[in-house]
Amino acid sequence: MRRALDYRALLHIGLPISLDDLDADEMIAMLILEEEQNRFDNEKINNGQ
Repeated sequence: MRRALDYRALLHIGLPISLDDLDADEMIAMLILEEEQNRFDNEKINNGQ
C-alpha cells in the first residue's frame, strides 16, 4: 500500500513512472485510491464544502 501511495504521489506531481515499475496489486491499490479520492471530492462538492 505504501508503494502505491508513493507512486500515486509521483504521478500527481508529474513525474513519469512506467507500468513496468508497478506490481499488479500496486496498480489495483492505486485505482482504488483514485476512485475513493474522486468519491470524496464529489461528496464535498455535493455538500457545498
